[in-house]
Order: sequence, then structure tokens, then C-alpha cells
Amino acid sequence: WFPVAKGFGQLLNFNCAFLILPVVHSLVRWLHDVTSTSKSWSVKWVRYVLPLDKSVVFHKACAKYFVCGATIGHVGAHYLNYSDAPLYADAFGSDYYDRSPTTMAWHPTAPSNGLLNAGFTGELLLLTMLLIYAGAHEQVRRSHYETFW
Repeated sequence: WFPVAKGFGQLLNFNCAFLILPVVHSLVRWLHDVTSTSKSWSVKWVRYVLPLDKSVVFHKACAKYFVCGATIGHVGAHYLNYSDAPLYADAFGSDYYDRSPTTMAWHPTAPSNGLLNAGFTGELLLLTMLLIYAGAHEQVRRSHYETFW
């Protein structure tokens, strides 16, 4: 499951980087100006691909569908990977991989090398993303408007 997790991780990197672009107002304004004044087809195609007039809607759609889907795939593949922890511990040794799936996922320094475990930091990112998604819900935003502005 490691290659599947890596693939979804790279998709997540791309989508999260692409998620920022629609809400950078100076970039959207510049692209809108360039595509509306240029006669060249090499620039005009941008307005057919990117919804420059509905950039916030595009931002929300990217977060809802692409980032959430890639996160579910990435996390699911890693959890399936953690279920094989005893197999990996036998193959790589207990210095590199712990026998317990729970330890590999949640212990901050799982193979006890002194560095933060990627599983632990990934769990923190997942919890942060869940908080962001919960806070971005329409009812929450309307009832706590001051928090967002």
C-alpha cells in the first residue's frame, strides 16, 4: 500500500498548492486583465480552463472534492500499511519499524530514533484538516463570522 499512499500524497501536494491560487486576489485580477485584453490564443485559453469570476467557488470545490478525496485515499492507504506492521518489523527489524500498528501511527518517536515519526505528524495534520473542514461548514461560518474575518 506504500505506492498508493505515495501517489495520493503527491496528488494531495499538487491539489493543496493549486488550492491557494484561486484566492490570491492579485493573481486572479492580473489573469483576468491579461485574458480579457489579449488577442492571442496562447493567453485566452486560461479563462476557459480557470473560472476567474468564480474563484472562491472554485476554491471550495477543490477543497471539497479533490483535497478531501486525496486525503481519504492517502490516510486509508497508510492505515492499511500500518496493519502490516508485524510483517515490516520482521523484514526490516524492530529498530526501523515497530510491531504495533498503533505505535507506528500515534507514537511521536515510533522507531525510537529521536525524530518525530511521519505517522504522528500525519495524524496531527489529519486532525488539523478535520478542524478546518468542521470550521468551514456554512452554519459554523455564519454563526461565528468574527472568527473568520
